[in-house]
Amino acid sequence: MPGSRDKTGNKAKKNSTSFKPGQSGNPNGRAKIPEEFKELANKYSIPALRKVIEIMNNPEASHKDQLRGAEMVMDRALGKALQNMDVEERSDTTLTIRLEGEAEEWAQ
Repeated sequence: MPGSRDKTGNKAKKNSTSFKPGQSGNPNGRAKIPEEFKELANKYSIPALRKVIEIMNNPEASHKDQLRGAEMVMDRALGKALQNMDVEERSDTTLTIRLEGEAEEWAQ
């Protein structure tokens, strides 16, 4: 095993760049969104939603595009569906995670 790799085969992390306990990786917080960007997003959000609904209702649009439009509308109206995960800890310190729904399909 090369010296630059840990026992799992991943590149070893340098301790000098690791965060100390209680130290934030982003002490200044999330960057502020410029007001001009917010104004443009607000200005075009209704026309954008109308376009998505138009595509969703267009019988000549592909089924993929219609379904994506429906998904976008539902996500914004109802919020994205939760992805539940069952996590178990065993005595041998093995962590087992069971994925469901889209996450399960993605993992395969």
